[in-house]
Amino acid sequence: MARRINVKLILELRAQGMSMNEISQTRRISKHSVSRTCKAAHEKGVSFSEIQDMAENTLYHLLFSEKHAYKNAFATIDMEYVHKELGKISVILKLLHGTLNTSMNADIRKRFL
Repeated sequence: MARRINVKLILELRAQGMSMNEISQTRRISKHSVSRTCKAAHEKGVSFSEIQDMAENTLYHLLFSEKHAYKNAFATIDMEYVHKELGKISVILKLLHGTLNTSMNADIRKRFL
């Protein structure tokens, strides 16, 4: 499992005047992680003086909120359609499930691919 970046430390060292390369070398954090953290803080308009009392988790969620966005992996079922189809003669649950599964898979492919 990947370790979470210590964003507070990176921003503190940047506020003290250290370059991104120095932070990367002295703290053994990848240059990409340091750069991405500084860029996210700049885009959000966050400086160390504003966040020094903030908890690490809260700060991480503030800077990298897109990593925590929720995507629903399940398609919504149209229950009205299901009940209407089950009311028809010669419709069995297995046949209806196959039809719904095919249409939902197409919907999921559109959303996630």
